[in-house]
Amino acid sequence: MGGALTWRARPKRVRRRGFLSPAMQVVVSALLLAVGFGFYRYLKESDFLSIRWIAVDGVQTLSPSTVATASGITTADNLLFFDAQAARESVEALPSVHTCSLERIFPDRVDLRVIERAPAVTILVDNHLFEVDAKGQVLTALPQSAEHTGPLITNLPGLDTIAPGGCVYSPAFDTALRVWWAFGDTHMAKAVTVSELAAFSPNHVVMYCNELPCEIRWGRGRYAERARRLDILWQSHHGHLPCAQYVDLRFDRDVVCR
Repeated sequence: MGGALTWRARPKRVRRRGFLSPAMQVVVSALLLAVGFGFYRYLKESDFLSIRWIAVDGVQTLSPSTVATASGITTADNLLFFDAQAARESVEALPSVHTCSLERIFPDRVDLRVIERAPAVTILVDNHLFEVDAKGQVLTALPQSAEHTGPLITNLPGLDTIAPGGCVYSPAFDTALRVWWAFGDTHMAKAVTVSELAAFSPNHVVMYCNELPCEIRWGRGRYAERARRLDILWQSHHGHLPCAQYVDLRFDRDVVCR
């Protein structure tokens, strides 16, 4: 016969009480919030984290003080809590600034690094001079007697008033820039100085050089090709153009010289 079966009752689970009662949990949470808020207030109001130094790097034409002032950062600001994005955007709103980056240096310094826009040419509008970058951004107004960057682009149609910070939207201006860049790749460009590009229309840009008695007429696209034909003419005559009045490059295959 098999042995008699024995059994025992399974012991009941004993519920463990929580480490903290609900009331104590509320109290502890409130204490943690109070400590956190107090620490936040300490960081925000502490003189230890007040900004004392603003370093500016990368300026070429602007002064460091101009950039620092434009950022809006002051000694009343806290290193951790000031609006860095707003500071960057304020600096980038300066016409001469292309980009601005910002770095917080613990405990009391901010570094601003700017990349300035480079002037490419100068335009004459309503008897006022403006330096303009390669994308048409107007950088600064110049006195009439000031030395300017690149050739003077004149006779731009449809431009009544412009100001630093604005942009030149003009097909004739775009053509003048392309002409200037294409001509800059020639041997001839090393020997003559382009003083003016009269941009009457996208298909009629007239170049004037200090050393030449004749004007050079551009238009109708393919400016690199037209510049090469001009350069061949220049070199074949040993650094001269056999023209007294004009050279017209606007024809597809021929260079008209008069």
